[in-house]
Amino acid sequence: MNLEQLHHIVETAKLKSLSKASSHLHITQSGLSQSITALEKELGVSLFQRGRHGTQPTAAGVVIIKKAVQILDLIDEIYGEAQEQTEAISNQLSVAGIPGVMGSFVKVVAMLKKKYPHITVSLSEQGTFDMIRNLEEGIVDAAFVAMTEEMLRQNATLHFEPVLTGEMVVCMNRHSMLASHSKITVEQLKTQKFVLYDDDYVHWFMGEFQQQAGKVEVLFTTKNVDAITYALAEGLAVTVGHDYSFYMHPLLQQGEVVALDLDHGWQAPVEFGWLMRSKRMSMLLKEFMHLFKDEQYYPN
Repeated sequence: MNLEQLHHIVETAKLKSLSKASSHLHITQSGLSQSITALEKELGVSLFQRGRHGTQPTAAGVVIIKKAVQILDLIDEIYGEAQEQTEAISNQLSVAGIPGVMGSFVKVVAMLKKKYPHITVSLSEQGTFDMIRNLEEGIVDAAFVAMTEEMLRQNATLHFEPVLTGEMVVCMNRHSMLASHSKITVEQLKTQKFVLYDDDYVHWFMGEFQQQAGKVEVLFTTKNVDAITYALAEGLAVTVGHDYSFYMHPLLQQGEVVALDLDHGWQAPVEFGWLMRSKRMSMLLKEFMHLFKDEQYYPN
C-alpha cells in the first residue's frame, strides 16, 4: 500500500467513475484500474462495484476510503506545518472573487502590504465558472465563489471551504412599482427588463427562469459592474445575482436600490466560500483569508 493508491481510491469514490478519476489524476484508466486491483488484493476486500450509476464503493470500501481521506488530510496538515516552520512567506498571491467582494479584497491587500511590503498580489473579479477554470489551470491560488450542491459534486477534486448559504435575488431601483414587495413572483418578474452580469451561472439561472416564465427582455449583458450599477441607479432595468454580492453594494447601503427574494421553490441554495486546488495553502493565503473574514458582513 502506498499514498498514490490512497489518492486513487479517494478520487474514484469522489467522481464515481474510473475514466473521470484517471483524467483528473493524469494517469491511464487501465493504470488506475490496476492500482486499485492491486490494493484490493493486498487488503483482501473489494473496494468498488460497477453498475448503471457508475463506480460505487462497496460497504467495506466506504469504511476504508473514509480512513484514506483522513490519512491524506493528515499528510496535508503535516506539509502545512512543515511549510510554516521552514519557509519564508510567499511573495506572490493571486485571488479571485465574485462581484461584491472586491472592496474587502482591496482592504485586505492594503493591510498585508503594510506588513509585507515586498509581496505582489493580483486581484480579479470573475464569475464562478471562470474561476473554476482558472483554478484548475493554476492561474489563481484561491477564489471566493458561489457553488450549488451540483456544482460541488462536479468539482469534487477541488477543495471547498464554505462560509455561508445564500440564494439568487432580484435587485431593482427603489422607485420601481415592485420595490415595496418583500418577494417577487415569476409573473411579476417576467415583465421587467434585465441587465445581466456575464457569468455562466447567471446564464444558467436565467435559462431555468425562462423555462418557467417564457422569454424575457434583456437590455444587455456585461462583465462591467459599473454599467449594471448605472442601469439600476437610473431605473432602466433590474438584475439578478447572488444575495451575498449585494449585501455591501453602495446603492443598497444608501437605499437607492432594493434586493427582493424570488417567490418560488425551484431555486437551489447556493454555498459561498473559498475554492482551492487542495487544503494545502501558503501562509500568505491563510492570512489573506483570515483578514477577509474579519472584513466581511455576514447577515443573519
